[in-house]
Amino acid sequence: MRLARISRMTMVWTACAVVAGAITTAPAAIWLGSQNCLRLGQNHPTGADQTNKKNQLKANFAANNMSLLQEVMVTSEVANVKPSGYYTKVSGLKGTSSYSEAYGFVYNATVSGGIVDYSSSSFSRPPSGLLTWSGTAYFWAVNYHAAFDATPNATEIQLLNGVYTYYKGRSSVNSVIIAGDFNRTATSSYFNNLKNAGCSSISPNSATSLNSSGGYANPYDHFAWNPSLTSITGTYREENEPVYWRNNVSDHVGVYARVIY
Repeated sequence: MRLARISRMTMVWTACAVVAGAITTAPAAIWLGSQNCLRLGQNHPTGADQTNKKNQLKANFAANNMSLLQEVMVTSEVANVKPSGYYTKVSGLKGTSSYSEAYGFVYNATVSGGIVDYSSSSFSRPPSGLLTWSGTAYFWAVNYHAAFDATPNATEIQLLNGVYTYYKGRSSVNSVIIAGDFNRTATSSYFNNLKNAGCSSISPNSATSLNSSGGYANPYDHFAWNPSLTSITGTYREENEPVYWRNNVSDHVGVYARVIY
């Protein structure tokens, strides 16, 4: 059985606190999620009911105002994981003739314009960004899936400062959140260039990849942001039942963050 989830959306809009006898409305927020979808559209996990997989993803995405999807192998499949009342945008396929994937965005937040791609031959799948309204200001939601092999991964992670500075200031918006599957722990020194550029918060650092038995393996899925320009009050791992999730949905559980305004 899949674990039931608390509605984060309801929690945000109805939250309040009693302070010195007065009722004070909690700061409004939007929820930003990220999920490696394990070759969405290509019958993975092998043998799993794909309709069920898409329904499980859809249920998770319904708790976020925006979800960033990696490993979209068939771009039309993003529409099949879209909750009612949500919208989608999908990048073009990125990669090589032997392996390519797209980045998907599933959202009910307000966005401006279309997907803006980062271009660099140093990245196997260069990131894609979407300008997103937080409630009072825009931020760049940047979707990224790093190379898995050690050498190209190290190269990419050390060049993420270029991704950050590319989006920062674009369309006069300085707030940037890079999210996705980095295939690298958040504490790695390879992130130092990104941190030195100001994007110094990288979280969570909880194990999110799942081994073939459904056990938690590595902390690879994160959000990266500049805390002086972007306010994130918490980052979390989706607490889906890991054995069920690995057998039926993906080899990664998702992550999500509370972006306040």
